[in-house]
Amino acid sequence: SDVPAAASAGTVVTYTITTRDQFGNAVGTGGNVVVVNITGANTATPTVFDNGNGRYNASYIPANAGTDNVIITMNSVSISGSPYTTSVTASSLDPAKSTATVPVGSAGTPTQITVQSRDAFGNPVTTSGQVVTITVTGANTAAPSVSDNGDGTYSASYVPTTAGSDFVAITMNSIAILGSPYFSTVTAGAVNGAQSTATVPAGTSGSSTVITVQARDVFGNALTTGGASVLVSISGVNTGNPTVIDLANGTYTASYTPAATGTDNVAITLNGTPVSGSPYVSVVSAGGASAPMSTATVPAGTAGTPTNITVVTRDAAGNPLTTGGAIVTLSVSGSNIANPFVTDVGNGTYTTSYTPTVAGLDNVAITLNGAIIGGSPYSSVVTAGAASGTLSTATVPGAVTAGTVSVTTVQTRDASGNLLTVGGAAVTVTVSGANTASPLVTDNNNGTYTATYTPTITGIDNVALVVNGTSPSASPYASSIGPSTVNPGLSTANVPASTTAGNVVTYAIVARDGFGNALTTGGHAVVVTITGSNTVTPTVFDNANGTYTASYIPTVVGSDNVVITLNGTPISGSPFTTTVN
Repeated sequence: SDVPAAASAGTVVTYTITTRDQFGNAVGTGGNVVVVNITGANTATPTVFDNGNGRYNASYIPANAGTDNVIITMNSVSISGSPYTTSVTASSLDPAKSTATVPVGSAGTPTQITVQSRDAFGNPVTTSGQVVTITVTGANTAAPSVSDNGDGTYSASYVPTTAGSDFVAITMNSIAILGSPYFSTVTAGAVNGAQSTATVPAGTSGSSTVITVQARDVFGNALTTGGASVLVSISGVNTGNPTVIDLANGTYTASYTPAATGTDNVAITLNGTPVSGSPYVSVVSAGGASAPMSTATVPAGTAGTPTNITVVTRDAAGNPLTTGGAIVTLSVSGSNIANPFVTDVGNGTYTTSYTPTVAGLDNVAITLNGAIIGGSPYSSVVTAGAASGTLSTATVPGAVTAGTVSVTTVQTRDASGNLLTVGGAAVTVTVSGANTASPLVTDNNNGTYTATYTPTITGIDNVALVVNGTSPSASPYASSIGPSTVNPGLSTANVPASTTAGNVVTYAIVARDGFGNALTTGGHAVVVTITGSNTVTPTVFDNANGTYTASYIPTVVGSDNVVITLNGTPISGSPFTTTVN
């Protein structure tokens, strides 16, 4: 058989089989069953043509470079030399069928690219000299130099730094090779603590603060695998070392629940190195408003002056809120009653005020979002306001006896009529009328003031009161001054100096007190005794108004001695002398 020892892919290979006899002579007739089977680099069973002259032909076109095994049988018996071999080589270069190996990349590590030149059937071409160019775009960009290996392969490499997708475009002799552009997934390199980052949000008291750490390589690429050692430490207004959970995808989480508001410092290390930005700052704000923990400032009140109340909303941990929006209501009961409007200041505080008018104890009930706040109801002791002369009052004796101390007591009141219980007011008392005085006023430091004077003249005194520049409507007050006890030595009598015998002589006696004031009541023992020219003891009439009268008719001309006593004591001027003509 004529079997070519070598062939080229894509080229027809023809096999010629010649029948022979046992002596090796060619047989000139056909009719035998000849079969050709090809195995190895290629597989085929080409059709065999019987030429009728003892020769048979078969042909096929190999596609794969390599060694073909050619098995030929005649009448089911292998012919001499079977199986034969044919070495199939690649055909001429076809850039469009050439291929490349482009592996996945790792940031910071060279990505090795190999280009294999091939023929139209994809068989590797072992000759070199082609112009191969490589261009990288995508996550990374590069135009690496290509080395001709001299065996039909070409090599190049580049170092990606950015994780992501790279597109590797390859041309051979300006023609894109098969599969170009190739896709290379670049993953992050080795973990680098200093380039790793974290997300640390602002916190809320009572709520979990979730911290996320992203492991990164030296180029800042996010890792997608776990295994690093991550530690988190909290300091500041809150403290703690929360457990770190490795999510096995390059991220790590930790959480803690702050209680205090303020600034937390979150220190994070990865494999012993602080991550970029560590320590982080987390500003913790207050949580939701809690009525039991919220508080209020309710001061003592003063009648006539606004009582200013401030409510501070707090969260469950007692932290003051810094935002508004809650519904705060306030109700006053007790000595005063009020339901003042509450103003939302917008910073977590709420303000209101009411003006009490009645001194005493007020109960201030406060709710937040319908619930009673801590300490409610609050107590506010309302004291009287500043002294008001208009509403202040005085106790002035209606009747005083001359020579007796007259005590005026002033009770200061505020503009609402409440009794003051402290001193300090400017109080003056002025007396005019029968007597005049500007008595010293004593501040009793309990809201009352006293002033005293001693009248000596009977009549009506006017006691004027001024408190802090104004006077009560009842001022001036009237005080009636009456005489004191009788004083015979100052009592007087009207005794005629002369008279005529036979005419009635009348004596008018006025009982007076120690200040010379005429008494207005009777009841005293008044005795008139006449000696001299006439001798008589006339009857004395008590007029029951402090005056007494007596009369007689002298008969003897001469000089009468008139002795008048009151309660056994001579009155002023006694004895008197009356000449009787």
